[in-house]
Amino acid sequence: MSSAWDLRLALCAAALAGITALFTLLIIAATDEGAPFARRLGMAAALGPIAGAVGALGAIRIAAGRGELRALAAIGADPARAARGAILGAVLIAALGPALAASGLADLGGLFPRPAAAHVWIARDGAQALISAATAAVPDAPPAPKRGCQGSETPAWICLTP
Repeated sequence: MSSAWDLRLALCAAALAGITALFTLLIIAATDEGAPFARRLGMAAALGPIAGAVGALGAIRIAAGRGELRALAAIGADPARAARGAILGAVLIAALGPALAASGLADLGGLFPRPAAAHVWIARDGAQALISAATAAVPDAPPAPKRGCQGSETPAWICLTP
């Protein structure tokens, strides 16, 4: 930071971003149906950059509301230069999200769920049977069906055509 103004604006932005991040974590914890803390942390890590953006916007809006940005513009300061402290303070908080995701502390499984196991229905002995990966692991499972539509691996909807 190059001035006391930048430091003060960075602290304000970081505080607002931190409050936003904690509020986000609180909402996630209240609505995620009992997920482990690592999964909650993963969901909050994905929203960390948004919390940083809210912090920067809030700090800049507070400074504009007080007339501080107008005063700096009156003495010739560039508007982007006047907001640099807020941007840097918010980036520090926003970077915590990707850092948590990369560290391994956060479980990202809630963000990228796996699809349910596929089930295959086949026609066997005039009835439909369900073949899945779990059936193959059971020692007393029925033997694998033969080729052809009568007792085959062909899906039942293909065999039942008129």
